[in-house]
Amino acid sequence: MIINPPIWQAGRLVKAYNQKNDEKLFSSHPIKSLIKESAQNSLDALNTINKEEVVKKFNLFNFDKKNKVKIRYEIIELSGEAKESWKNAIDYENSYNKLQNVLLNYLKNSKNEGGKLLYKNEYQQLLSTIKKMESNEPIVILNITDTNTTGLTGLDEPNLSDKDKKHHKLHKTNAENISVDGGGSWGLGKNSYSNLSSLGMFITSTNISNPKKAGAPFDNSINRIYGTALNISAHNDEWVEGKNLDSSWNFGILSDQAFNPSNSQDASDEFPKTNRTISFWDNTELAAKLYIDCLESQQGTTVQIPMIKESLGEGDLVESLANKIKDTCNLWLWPALISNRLEVEIFTVKISSGSRADNLKKFNQIAVEPSDDPIVSPYIDLFEKINLQQAFEKQYKDDGEYFLIDNIESKLPKVSDAYSTKGSLSYSPNVYLKIHENTHELEDKDLKNYRNSLAMIRSVGIVIRYERERITGIPNDLCFTGLALLGTSEENKEVNKIAESVVRLSENASHNKIANEPQDNKLETYFELKDEKPHTWGTQRINSNILDPIYNSLKTFLFSNRKSNKKRNDYLEGLDTIGKPPKSKEKTYIKFNKRISPKLIQFIITAEKGKKITLSLHDFTVSERGESGGDLSISKITKENKSWKPYYSQNGKISIEKSPNENIFTMLNRDKTDKSIKIEIELDLTANTGIQLSNPSLNLNYTQKIEDYK
Repeated sequence: MIINPPIWQAGRLVKAYNQKNDEKLFSSHPIKSLIKESAQNSLDALNTINKEEVVKKFNLFNFDKKNKVKIRYEIIELSGEAKESWKNAIDYENSYNKLQNVLLNYLKNSKNEGGKLLYKNEYQQLLSTIKKMESNEPIVILNITDTNTTGLTGLDEPNLSDKDKKHHKLHKTNAENISVDGGGSWGLGKNSYSNLSSLGMFITSTNISNPKKAGAPFDNSINRIYGTALNISAHNDEWVEGKNLDSSWNFGILSDQAFNPSNSQDASDEFPKTNRTISFWDNTELAAKLYIDCLESQQGTTVQIPMIKESLGEGDLVESLANKIKDTCNLWLWPALISNRLEVEIFTVKISSGSRADNLKKFNQIAVEPSDDPIVSPYIDLFEKINLQQAFEKQYKDDGEYFLIDNIESKLPKVSDAYSTKGSLSYSPNVYLKIHENTHELEDKDLKNYRNSLAMIRSVGIVIRYERERITGIPNDLCFTGLALLGTSEENKEVNKIAESVVRLSENASHNKIANEPQDNKLETYFELKDEKPHTWGTQRINSNILDPIYNSLKTFLFSNRKSNKKRNDYLEGLDTIGKPPKSKEKTYIKFNKRISPKLIQFIITAEKGKKITLSLHDFTVSERGESGGDLSISKITKENKSWKPYYSQNGKISIEKSPNENIFTMLNRDKTDKSIKIEIELDLTANTGIQLSNPSLNLNYTQKIEDYK
């Protein structure tokens, strides 16, 4: 008989942090966020060798498969007796329902000045969830189990000096209370799990190597179970103090502190001021009823996400979700899978009665084979060529297929560069390219977003993003896939280790973007800060120092080296010169004066005495080192920073007119002296090659006709 059964509890706070809002960071791509976050957590928890040793010794091309992490996804439909067993095990009808009623009452009665519900959508969603839980409709749970990992170690309530806090960090930290000594952790991993659940819930079961150190009753204790549900913080005016129900509810047994009279509360309090739940161990019977008994005696962790949202699938939710997980693993985890850092299995089953163990023979496996996925197969082809140490061309050839760009000049910040505009460390990551034989994939709706893009990869083997947005203007007769191997993904030199840290800490909470503003990255854990003054490495600085050199080197390689391309474009950003036309014996009547801005250039046009001059301005050609590239059109012409108006001299002997619809000037001069005026030409900075240019080197294309005029 269990004297202290597990229940749900939430504390009462004067001011509550609404953790439910943090799910917005993962809501646009919930399955992608789940797969990437759960894989990152599992790979970071590798048991056979610590993280620091991995960074020092291993990359994606020499990883020892004995250190491989295994992740198993189980999508389980529960109906009938199985659903009731799970509900009873989670204490849904009792302690959970009490907290849910507080939330329901708050959502129902929170109205604006016009009498309309403040949380109409949330209220309707909660009613729908309650209806489904209380009906005969099946629910779907997702179990994510990793092995060859440390498990969720650490005490339920660790001391400040404790370094081992995996359990506490997952269940108890959030964006507000996470400390900077967490190695860059955002404290938001839980939100990628709760975001998929209609209950906002996830439950963990873990086996660790030293359970007693984590508070277990025995040295061989197993099945450490604890649950969290994230909801809107509910206000209740009937409570005398602490009128806000914490947004984080927890499932566990009550600690001894709950029964201590000195705490001014006891186990009989329906809504105690302090959440006194802790994880419980060795309850294998309850683990079976929760369908979370996946580990048996293996070390590792199972995260269960119950009542998966119907919106995450189409038709049969079990099969639809399984296929989405498979496709997402292929797309984002393929480097870890190919390099033996990770193994993934996916299983589906529908259970109406009996335990998980009773139904194991019914489990259906979905194969995960990224090499068979047409989206990522060319990236994998590139990766395997690198692994085989195949020679790559370093100069573009029309008949070439595999290329290496190894002259990138990025700059990494030192720890002392928190307030510098430029990094102090030279860093040259490699970019590998595979050129496709034809360009039809650029029009394919499933493939086009992953062509003419770079897969940005760190050593953990998860694709950060497929970068296309900053690689613009690729000629329409070219199709490629590329790999940018960052950090220690390819080499383990000291500068690569620094790059690994800088890139990872530059990423946002959802790990899908590298360059982010200071408040949206974790570089404060890298820099040596002065008097807690915030560092200044945000989006622009990370881009200009680290990422833009990668993208610009790629553009330069493709455009300047493609000799067969008639629209050859030796694109180099940051230049601030205007090219002069080739010297000619013929006198020119338009001359460059100054560059006002990247898109506004001032010229001087001259009406020579005794001449009629017709000056036709066409466009500008991007030019550098004698090479011509794309053309920039003229969008507007003004005169001396004012709208264009024709010039007429007071004596009527000089006129300078512009055609209303064309950039053609007619200049007549019957006077005894020349007349010059200043005009400003505004450019369209998108070249006809499609490249967005910021400050290109230019030549003005024009023609002039000169006649005597008496």
